[in-house]
Amino acid sequence: MKSFFLKLIAFVALVLAAQVVIARYIEPDPLVSSLNGYLRDRTQILFFGDSSVLPTGGSSDNQSSIIEMFQAANPAYKLGNLAHPAYHLGIYEAVLDYISRAPSKPQAIIFPVQLRSFSPEWDMRPVNQFEKEIFLLKDRTSFISYFYTPLAILRAIDVNSVSYTEFLKTPVYYGQKQAGIVEDFEAVDKNKPATEENIRDDYVYKYMFKLDRNQRKMKSLESLLDLADKAGTKIYVYISPIDYETGTKFIGNDFVEQVAYNANLVCSVLEDKKMPCLDLTLSLTRDYFDYPAYPNEHLTAQGKRFVADRINAFFNQNPPR
Repeated sequence: MKSFFLKLIAFVALVLAAQVVIARYIEPDPLVSSLNGYLRDRTQILFFGDSSVLPTGGSSDNQSSIIEMFQAANPAYKLGNLAHPAYHLGIYEAVLDYISRAPSKPQAIIFPVQLRSFSPEWDMRPVNQFEKEIFLLKDRTSFISYFYTPLAILRAIDVNSVSYTEFLKTPVYYGQKQAGIVEDFEAVDKNKPATEENIRDDYVYKYMFKLDRNQRKMKSLESLLDLADKAGTKIYVYISPIDYETGTKFIGNDFVEQVAYNANLVCSVLEDKKMPCLDLTLSLTRDYFDYPAYPNEHLTAQGKRFVADRINAFFNQNPPR
């Protein structure tokens, strides 16, 4: 009997060791792995972002990212790229939480705020929750994080924080008035012809909500600013441009009024903490955007150059010490 228990203990120890090796060396999480590398190398600036800062394909002259343009203008700094499609303030908060506990910290962090990321189209979409990444970044014990996969299989942790049904039933607002639910606006069958009515609905869906400070991504913004302050890391926040001309075409003057209100509210969070805010919301006309029919924040090469130049000037007005 004693021999059996010794063998069982040895087997369990072997399984645990194998899981640690797999999680740490064979299949590490890309975000955590990149972040650890940047912190280990004492990278001075981290640039967060979503797909708007990345190469978006299309024409051959639109292959450079905003991050690459900024780096080219600031060669004296070592810069780390932590951008990924659909990243948002919830992810950035988790990264700052991780950095706050790290022995080395970056001098500065730059990131965009997408007004659309507060909408149910982005905020509540199940695939945009990034449960694994947030768990690994916020978990206080690195040993436990090695067991994310078995814990997820056993449903000991929440890997589906927003169900698709919950997403479809989420209210959509025009200002403070409910305009429907996500199911009324979302192309569930992936076939949504670009009619004028559908494009107008898409602008309502993505931009016409009235933001308030209790929205969960706004809470994440406040939290990450506090974490950065405690870490001694300087924060540079800019609000990405949106195609206000086409929005006004389909919605009318309400469009600019609502997005300006939302942008001002975001900036007020930073101003309350004595931090600057670069608001580029209404800075570019339709010609600078690179999307086929339904609106997003992807820019042409000229649009990205404009944003990179404005970020560069913003950064160098008050560089990190």
